[in-house]
Amino acid sequence: MAQYLYALGPIMFNTDKPLTALDRDDEYRWAEIGVLQKRPGQQWIGPGTSTMAFQGTIFAAYQTYGGTKAVGIRQIEEMRAIAEQGNPLVLVDGTGKVYGRWVIKHIREHAESLLSNGAPRKQEFTLTIARYGESTTISQEAINKDNSNAIEVPRMASGTAYA
Repeated sequence: MAQYLYALGPIMFNTDKPLTALDRDDEYRWAEIGVLQKRPGQQWIGPGTSTMAFQGTIFAAYQTYGGTKAVGIRQIEEMRAIAEQGNPLVLVDGTGKVYGRWVIKHIREHAESLLSNGAPRKQEFTLTIARYGESTTISQEAINKDNSNAIEVPRMASGTAYA
């Protein structure tokens, strides 16, 4: 298996492509407390929602030393199928840091350079996830279970993408 930047359950983003950006957003909750004839006070009530958005580009085919290899067309569909199962997934980065369980909240796809049959040459995607809740200790067994049917988002060889 190739080195990866992040693994979200069975979804692996490897070191070469297609991950192009990562956004993380953490909320911190404060309750406003009214104070007579003064500005309102703030009461810390705890951490809020954490979200991450993975952005990437998938080319339908890329050039390899042996010619053109078709990849990519089904990867976003596979991400959707995983999301539709409705299970929280363990998020791990390439250094082995475990971020806890996360859920897929949104998948956005943009296709361009369409072929005559409607298939895209290039797909851009955003996969948005949210922290599942209070994090608990996650065993190596849970990580292995999540990755047992891994789909690796393949790297793109250097050079021009072809369809």
